[in-house]
Amino acid sequence: NNISYIIINKCGNSKK
Repeated sequence: NNISYIIINKCGNSKK
């Protein structure tokens, strides 16, 4: 659950 969020956050971090 949290792992998926972290992965998306890292990939989306650049977008944000």
